[in-house]
Amino acid sequence: MTFIPIYTSFPFLWFITKRKKCIITIIIILSHQSEVSIMQENQMLIASLNREKAALQSQIQANLEKIQRLTQAKTNIAHEQGEFWSQKRLISEPDLSAAWLGKHANEFKNIRTNMEQSYMAINTQQVENILSDIEQKIAQLESINNGYSNSIASINYQICLL
Repeated sequence: MTFIPIYTSFPFLWFITKRKKCIITIIIILSHQSEVSIMQENQMLIASLNREKAALQSQIQANLEKIQRLTQAKTNIAHEQGEFWSQKRLISEPDLSAAWLGKHANEFKNIRTNMEQSYMAINTQQVENILSDIEQKIAQLESINNGYSNSIASINYQICLL
């Protein structure tokens, strides 16, 4: 008995079998292409996330440099404030002799009094306001950096999920 393939007896079965093989092959190819496409999309997303992370790290570094400069400025101002305060005694020098009497003596004493009040205002109010402003700016930059750090942590988590 000779074996005759079933396809020769029933050509439509051969066509169906061939068609199933083609469909399965197409499904495999599409599935593979889909996997490749997903991998490419993930790679593009990872690259985008890494760029975003690098930009945030750059901003953090820039803010750290600003914080360092502000801290140095605050230190310098505080030092100069102490130096400024130590020079206050010069307002009342030289002492006026008893010969200073009358209208000009009173005007001169008023000028010295006004200078001392201005001196006190500069040293206490204005310098303190500047130091406070610097402290607020430092706190603001540190808060911004904390937000950037949280964003970077989130990006790292997203990358791990891919």
